[in-house]
Amino acid sequence: MPEARREAEKEPFPGFAGFRDDPDAPFYASRMPRFRTAEATATEIVRRFSRVVFTVMRDATHRPLHMGRGDLLRWHLATFRTTFPHQAGRLRDESTTFQIRWREAGVVHKRPLQGSEVSQCAPELDAAFAAYNAEIEARRPEQRTVRVAVTAAAALYVEILRIHPFEDGNLRTAFPALQGALISLGAAPVDFEAAVAEHDEGLGWALRPDVENRSLEPFVEFLIHRMHQASAARGGSRMKLP
Repeated sequence: MPEARREAEKEPFPGFAGFRDDPDAPFYASRMPRFRTAEATATEIVRRFSRVVFTVMRDATHRPLHMGRGDLLRWHLATFRTTFPHQAGRLRDESTTFQIRWREAGVVHKRPLQGSEVSQCAPELDAAFAAYNAEIEARRPEQRTVRVAVTAAAALYVEILRIHPFEDGNLRTAFPALQGALISLGAAPVDFEAAVAEHDEGLGWALRPDVENRSLEPFVEFLIHRMHQASAARGGSRMKLP
């Protein structure tokens, strides 16, 4: 491997260099001998996660990716196998609750949301990927508008996070699916650097517990806005891959 590529692969994916779990999260600090501190654990996870994301993105630039539950398990395993080998690559076997937030009329609302029933995680993931793969089969990337492509990719990402199939690391495992889907469907990849709050609030609208007010549109708008910002900053070019 050329030296320049080796150096590039050491770089974290934009927006994740400072990503840390909550102090009480299972993946906050490892008991593995190699990682005696929470910071060492986080550094290792970010490094491995970034490698997964960049690999998926490179693959998607060569051809549209058909993705499935097996890919999700593989990405989770690749990200956490050195720090949490017993949980890595395995769907959770207990119920889980996570917090969402959204902004409405200038007020931030926070609510707990329960992930899917354990027995439903696998079939619901399969259904989410089936819907994405059907869109891949339906038309070529150049035949979609940006909004259609982003909406399909966002729907897959949101559904994975709603199901919350892992004990922890759900966002880091759903993120490669989002990037791979965006590129495969003909849109551009995105990052959430300096926009984590906007990401979470847009996601909150798509996951609201009051289903009648649930909407994917704020998150889609957020993704399109990020693409436009990134394109302008790079003079119209796409995100550079290491």
